Amino acid sequence: MFEGWILSLLNKVLGEYVKEHCLARDRLKADVYNGHICLERLELRESAFDFLNLPLTLLKGYIGQVEVKIAGGSWSNIMSKPIELWLDNIHILLGPKFEWDEEEREEREQQMKQAILKRAELFARHHSGESSREGDDVNSEGASFLDRLLTKLVDNLEFHVRNVHIRYEDHVSNIQRPFAFGLTMSSLHVKSTNEHYQDTYVNRVDGNDTQAQRAIFKLFTLKQLSLYSNLIENDNPIGTIDVDTGE
Repeated sequence: MFEGWILSLLNKVLGEYVKEHCLARDRLKADVYNGHICLERLELRESAFDFLNLPLTLLKGYIGQVEVKIAGGSWSNIMSKPIELWLDNIHILLGPKFEWDEEEREEREQQMKQAILKRAELFARHHSGESSREGDDVNSEGASFLDRLLTKLVDNLEFHVRNVHIRYEDHVSNIQRPFAFGLTMSSLHVKSTNEHYQDTYVNRVDGNDTQAQRAIFKLFTLKQLSLYSNLIENDNPIGTIDVDTGE
């Protein structure tokens, strides 16, 4: 039952970016009671990055594993422990896009407008603390609790990425000498810290106004980042990857 509810939620959140067959029960591992959700072998839709409105097309895109877990292994820790988001084995192959038909242009413009509206709504919700305290006490308390929970989750989200390869190939600009450039990264870890950059749990919602307005410190740990550029000969490091095996 819980797996079905989780898949429904993931479809709403990821459905625009991930191919439908990847959001299936056989690719989901969930230990709901211990706050652990894992989704494996995801293939991105060709339109996943269209909202950026860039002259790029996604040729192939894979994410080996998306994992969400609560530190401490229990939902009872959700208000006092960070949420960990892990992304493993990200492989993205991009190419140029020079021609746009009218339908694509209108669709991208609409996507940009929707993205701007979503950001505006999130900004308005974040800064509507005073108005949320007006009106009915029950509704006000409920909204206030959700606001506090959301603030804690965002402030303490730990973001971990491992094994990333993003590659751009251009076979059009110079047909005789097609080229590629890309980025590889072993890992990136982002955590909340105190002013001394020591791991800590940030709590800006249960204290006084001074605590609420204080700065949030984030520690970024980046390992083995490299950039490359070369002519394309017979190499095709991403195009031949099998999403089911990651090889």
